[in-house]
Amino acid sequence: MYNYRSFHFCPWALAESHSSLFNIIDVNEVPIYSKNTFYRIREIINSHYPERFPGADLSAYKFAAVLLDTSDFKIADIACGHGSGTHLLAGDSHEVIRVDYSASQIKENQARSTNDHVSFIADDACDSALFSENFLGVIVSMHSMEHFPDDIAFLINCQKWLKEKGKLLLEVLLLMKYPFKDIGKPLGGKHLREYEIDFFTNLCGQYFKIKQTFGINRGLYLNSNRSRNAILLLLEN
Repeated sequence: MYNYRSFHFCPWALAESHSSLFNIIDVNEVPIYSKNTFYRIREIINSHYPERFPGADLSAYKFAAVLLDTSDFKIADIACGHGSGTHLLAGDSHEVIRVDYSASQIKENQARSTNDHVSFIADDACDSALFSENFLGVIVSMHSMEHFPDDIAFLINCQKWLKEKGKLLLEVLLLMKYPFKDIGKPLGGKHLREYEIDFFTNLCGQYFKIKQTFGINRGLYLNSNRSRNAILLLLEN
């Protein structure tokens, strides 16, 4: 018996993972949209899918909780937003620090929190003084580097903050090339950038050892060569 409920909001994932149940037709001719159409589509997407809402990126945090060994480590959830996924990292005993640039968001999170193992910081992740050197065992940052004015400064900071062999888990959106060929603009209206796979892995590889790479396609974590929507890297200091 298939667990169809897990695909409730992602019917294409069900179709792709259980292709024998469907009659799937491949269309080889991909439409190419103009720059004006791109901006019109981006406006629609960003008006209907706000980046900050309860439960955002929850599947990524569930995957992170399984992927990471967080025992006896201080964990930082950078750009935590509503913090919906932080409790998955904290469990019953792990010490997790929620960090977000928005002071109002952190205040809201504090008011809702019932976990004694979670603390809160409202600050800039590009500020090297946010944590002391070798302070953290794990850093998790989901869909945040797209927003940072200086993504390289953030990687350098993480390198400094993490202990030796500490883990950094990063997930970022990929730059959508088709059907927006040669436009090169992020689809997320508040994103300063979106990444190409090779560029992102090469950038992170300059500062960390790449332990594992996953591609995200319609909500499923797959090999990176099947990436469509995002990429997740497990990095080691």
